[in-house]
This record gives sequence, structure tokens and C-alpha cells, in this order.
Amino acid sequence: MENFDVSIACDDTAVTADGSLRIIESMFSTVCDLAHDPAEVLARLHPLKKQVFDQVLTGNAHVQTMPGRRVDIELHVSSLRGGVAVLHYADLGRKTMDTVVGEAQGRGFEPGADPVIRQMRDKSFRLVFHAMPPLHHVLGAAFDPEHFCEALAASCAADMHQDDRDVFYIAQSAGAADIRQILAFIRDYRGKPAA
Repeated sequence: MENFDVSIACDDTAVTADGSLRIIESMFSTVCDLAHDPAEVLARLHPLKKQVFDQVLTGNAHVQTMPGRRVDIELHVSSLRGGVAVLHYADLGRKTMDTVVGEAQGRGFEPGADPVIRQMRDKSFRLVFHAMPPLHHVLGAAFDPEHFCEALAASCAADMHQDDRDVFYIAQSAGAADIRQILAFIRDYRGKPAA
């Protein structure tokens, strides 16, 4: 098996008193009740992040921790009823993204970690980025996430808003032309136009 290094963005890591490692990913939504919808939580995970999480849990990824200590991946998710729930990725990994009925891969935004647009069973969409700001965009440190997110939301006529740092919610009214416009905007984005 070939070894390779991959970087993912997560919200925090912590070492417990027994030397185990906790990887913490936080998710928020004003539309979806993440605390009570594991399929929605999985749909909001970027494919690269899910791949790395799966490899960590199966022991196929090298994670710096004390020998013999476990790694736990915690998802801290919001509830529409208020508060935050802690879900364990190991428990969610056995579930499927049965609410996702289609997926389109973005191109040209972040090499090796381009965003995906997932169509949900209710005909809404989720635009999922690996990280926002991206770790490896052509603009590097000059990437302005606030400008990008505002310009992205204005890039098409579809009802779309940033629902979490790295997830956009696109309403059921969006059509194929809207999705093509969003993918083209992502591919071609090169920052604020010169004044």
C-alpha cells in the first residue's frame, strides 16, 4: 500500500488524560436539525474528509498519538431546538447518505479537494467545500472568504445561502442551469476584481 500525506481541516484536536486523541469537527445549520439527522451530517462531510476519517478509524492512516491509544472523531452539531449534540463518527460511519440522490464534482478550485454539490432527496442541494477558506487555492493567503461567499451567493438566481462555514444550502427551486453557473463560478474564481 502506498503511503501519502494529506491535510484536512478540522476544528480542534485534544489529547485526553489517557493519551487518546479526539478529533473535533463542528457543524451548524439554520435549516437542518443536524443533531437528529445523521444522513444530513454525512452529506455535509467533504469526500476527502470522510475518506481520511474512515482511514483513521480503520487504522489505515498514521495519526500521532501514544501507542495503543484510540482515536475518536467527534462531530459537534447544532440542533434547531437549541444546543449542541456530540455525535461520534464511528457510529455514523455505519449509516448511509440515503438522502443524497446525486452528486456533481467541482473542478479547478482546490487541487485534490474540489467542492461537491449534492442533490438531496427533497430536491434541495448542498455545496460542500473541504475547507473555507480553502487550504490550497491559487490565491493562497490572498483568498478572501467573505468576498468569495458573497459573490458565490450572487452568482446565480437560485435561492442559496451559506449555512455553515464550508456548506451552502441551495433551495429546491434551483435547476440544472443554476448548478452549472455555480460550478463555473467556483472553477473561474480568482478573487476580487481590481478596482
